[in-house]
Amino acid sequence: MRSGRKIGNASRASLLRLGAAALAAALLAPIDAAAASYQVLYNFCSQSGCADGHDPEAGLIIDEAGNLYGTTYSGGTSDHGVVFELAPDGTETVLHDFCSSSGCADGHRPYASLIIDGYGSLYGTTIYGGTAGHEGVVFGLFRRPPPFEGYRYRNLYSFCVQSGCPDGAQPIGGLVMDAAGYLYGTTGYGGASGGGVVFKLAPDGTETVLYNFCSQSNCADGAHPLASLIIDATGNLYGTTRDGGTAGTGVVFNLAPDGTETVLYNFCSQSNCADGVQPAGGLIMDAAGNLYGTTLRGGNGIPHSGVVFELAPDGTETVLYNFCAQSGCADGAYPSAGLIMDGVGNLYGTTTGGGPGGGVVFMVAPGAGSANQTAGSR
Repeated sequence: MRSGRKIGNASRASLLRLGAAALAAALLAPIDAAAASYQVLYNFCSQSGCADGHDPEAGLIIDEAGNLYGTTYSGGTSDHGVVFELAPDGTETVLHDFCSSSGCADGHRPYASLIIDGYGSLYGTTIYGGTAGHEGVVFGLFRRPPPFEGYRYRNLYSFCVQSGCPDGAQPIGGLVMDAAGYLYGTTGYGGASGGGVVFKLAPDGTETVLYNFCSQSNCADGAHPLASLIIDATGNLYGTTRDGGTAGTGVVFNLAPDGTETVLYNFCSQSNCADGVQPAGGLIMDAAGNLYGTTLRGGNGIPHSGVVFELAPDGTETVLYNFCAQSGCADGAYPSAGLIMDGVGNLYGTTTGGGPGGGVVFMVAPGAGSANQTAGSR
């Protein structure tokens, strides 16, 4: 990518997780494939000049009324991306046009998914723009209370406020919020060593760098986190870095509330990187504490097109699926995003390549082995 207010309390914790939980439990419960149907809900660039947005890179979230919310990387009146709402009847509303303020002080190029709080307010990141070094922002769209309608946009934090960007640069991943309203995220670059940071943003807008990556010799602690974090009940954060680690090919890490970072797994620890290389997506965790994710490359598929992996609490990694295991990579190749899980443990995700050529949507059923993967072309 490089080359190229009060906001919370404990009563809102359940709705903060609505995007992931509702989609996994309500929308992705096991279904009868024969009875499934496909429907296009909205075509972007349907308006003059693509004022409605185009290139939606991130996933969606859903509220209790069935409204969908997301971002587009491009489009809008300035062609720098939008935040949109899609009503159940298919009506799209642009909630914010990026780069609509002088110098793109509001940010531009949103790449990650949004999160939603109990008031219906939305939070996200942009890779570029802002009031400082134009290295991205954290933003909020605050729902106006009745009788008013719509949202009020606010730039909550602009990265690179100091020379060298010690506070981080380019938050490519999204956010997670705790019950007290603090936001947590990563930047792919910047920080004390240039390898990116984990940051915490207080409700008053104060940013704290919780960890600087590449702080250890040869970046053994990881470098360039590109994905969103997850947080457990005790405040531990979990994530991935694309680079760094003992082989330089990425890690899974844990960051304790006291700021102690622990590398839980170094990729390419096995011969020929059979365990995967470069985890560009985020993680999910099951009730037993097992972590699940994808790697962009590595594995036993030819040409080493990525894996779906499980990481046990004791650090044991299991490859659940090797992509490009089928002729012509009919099963998909190069998964760059994370996963979601349904109520019975099926994992769902996407690949950017393979299939007829444009990538696939896939499911990996519980239990390791390529026989448990099915894929549908996009």
